[in-house]
Amino acid sequence: MMLRSIYLKAIRDRWLGITVAAAAIALTNWMGVAAYKGIDEVALEAFDLMPEAFRELMGFDTSLGTTGMIFSEMVSSMVPLVLIGVLIAMAADAVAGEERWGTINVLLANPRGRRRLVAEKAGAFLTLTAVGCLLMWGGYYLVIALVGEDGSGMFLGSSTIHLAALALFIGGLTFLVGSWTASTLKAAATGTTVMIVSFFGAGLLPMTTWGGPWAKVFPWYYFDGAEPFSNGVAWDHVALLAGPGLAFLVLAAVVFERRDLKVGEERTTILDRLARNPRFSHLAERVAGRAMLGSITAKTTSEARTVLTIVGMSMFYMGAMIGPIFKGVGDKMSELVKAFPEEIMAMVGGADYGSPAGFYHGEIFSIVGPVAVAVLAIGMASRALAGEERERTMGVLLANPVSRTRVVLAKAWAMVLMVAAACLVTYLGVWTGSWLGGSGLSLANIAAVCTHLAVFSVFIGTVALFVGALTGVSRAATSAATLLMIASYAVANFLPLSPTWGGWAKASPFHYYASHLPLENGFAWGYLGILTAASAAFVGASVWAFRRRDLKG
Repeated sequence: MMLRSIYLKAIRDRWLGITVAAAAIALTNWMGVAAYKGIDEVALEAFDLMPEAFRELMGFDTSLGTTGMIFSEMVSSMVPLVLIGVLIAMAADAVAGEERWGTINVLLANPRGRRRLVAEKAGAFLTLTAVGCLLMWGGYYLVIALVGEDGSGMFLGSSTIHLAALALFIGGLTFLVGSWTASTLKAAATGTTVMIVSFFGAGLLPMTTWGGPWAKVFPWYYFDGAEPFSNGVAWDHVALLAGPGLAFLVLAAVVFERRDLKVGEERTTILDRLARNPRFSHLAERVAGRAMLGSITAKTTSEARTVLTIVGMSMFYMGAMIGPIFKGVGDKMSELVKAFPEEIMAMVGGADYGSPAGFYHGEIFSIVGPVAVAVLAIGMASRALAGEERERTMGVLLANPVSRTRVVLAKAWAMVLMVAAACLVTYLGVWTGSWLGGSGLSLANIAAVCTHLAVFSVFIGTVALFVGALTGVSRAATSAATLLMIASYAVANFLPLSPTWGGWAKASPFHYYASHLPLENGFAWGYLGILTAASAAFVGASVWAFRRRDLKG
């Protein structure tokens, strides 16, 4: 019974992230297929004008028509990046997280061995991997039914099997590194690096005169190299991913059993170290606030470091690669976008794909960036108050000489700091990509779009903070903020197409983030002020709600 409870607890703690990811992907698929449904043959031919390198990297396959093209792109890039990103966070925290927070001793004090503990954690990882892939697969067919399209010729089940094998490989490797090093950061960094580098390596190397054979070094080649979406399952490729993935999980149990535990060692934060140094203690206090406020902020930021690592590295790699990619495809983009109907360009906020700034906006800042950074903010905010209550640690926290108001403010400030860190890394990635590709993007405008991204993400996070403070239920906070993020994207991008309802787009928070196209036009200070004021209002409302409610733990 004790053994089974660890397995079930791991699933209970992580199932919501998998479910939200699957729902977001299904909604994105639906919007994409619905928007592209009316595309004509001229536009399909325009896709064929794109360089083969870009089409291969993004998975565009025009031979199956518009629906098949959208699905081929989704199952080849966005779906695996999103799902595996969620699984990396879970795998990195599975064992190393227990050591980091000092709970491993409590678990091992019960009648179970180390190998058995790892087996339960690995079993939960495998279960959630299978559930996530099944939800993605079911979402594909739900979208096809909703839009009334024909799914013949698309091997969606085959793509899902390859997705599960890739997730097992990268997630298993992440799990092994965490079990071996007791570091969630090292584990998350390893998994994220393998995911992003292999995505670009397997996609771009075959397009060079010398790199074709080297593409087989990367795991992503065995996920998509045989084109399972068009050709069915390549079982040898699946075995080459799933076999090592399972071996990583077995090896994790072996290395975990043979090393000394590092209980709580990773909890020392940079802020803690600065505070201990006489030269920097004053600066540390100014950043984090006074003692108790600072410790709450440091603890909260420390809890989110794994997700920050995944989001930050992903955004940096994408920003760095988009510049060189545009250098190869930019001359075709102007011809391509002319063939697209207005509904399609609305999906990327009306950006001019023929310019470096427009291409960056469409590929990163229209969908991927807001989702990635806002998910970081939502995760922190939903756990900030409601998560403490769920884990029965809020009572311990409030037993210290700290008021409820200061707890809310410290948690909110921690979220702001982590969002700012993610956007700073994004800035560095975009600057690197602009330099590598010779795009000549304005440094001020890069700062503008990253600032807009940060302020928007903080706003979404404060909504989650308020719902958590009001209800004490972290799932309600996550769901409400996620739905707001998705709805605001749809309202801001699609309502302007209607002459009747277009004015209502200004009711969307996403409008104040993206409609100004800050990467092209710089800061929109009025829009930033609106989002900042709204965020402050939600923080104030969170304080009000949290102070007046009976706590659950």
